[in-house]
Amino acid sequence: MRRFLFALTLLYINFNINLTWADTVHTIRFDKGDDSATVSGKITGGEIVDYKLAAKAGQTMTVIALGTSNVFFNILPPDGIAIYNSSNTYEDVASVTLPVSNTYTIRLYLKGEDKDADHTINYMVKVRVAGE
Repeated sequence: MRRFLFALTLLYINFNINLTWADTVHTIRFDKGDDSATVSGKITGGEIVDYKLAAKAGQTMTVIALGTSNVFFNILPPDGIAIYNSSNTYEDVASVTLPVSNTYTIRLYLKGEDKDADHTINYMVKVRVAGE
């Protein structure tokens, strides 16, 4: 019984961590012949903004947060477990090789005082997907 309750607890924690719903979801589509796009907007407090785009296994996704270091981002494959988390590295640039062909999510969010004080921050993010 204890094993069952432990497994159920782990499942609950995993579900809540990995399936956080975004407040706003956008789709990124590259113009014909382009391998990059720049998106921009505003994010407030605890809001979560997702950008989704299709990519293939083996391609390299590069994400650059332009103009502000206050907006953090994760790169999420379909299983929802981050393959990059800028809040761990405090870097404004990430480049990762994608493990599977599918739809990926770039999740934007605020932390610390900006989140807690419900600040509104402008953001601009460049996304590039290159390779086979």
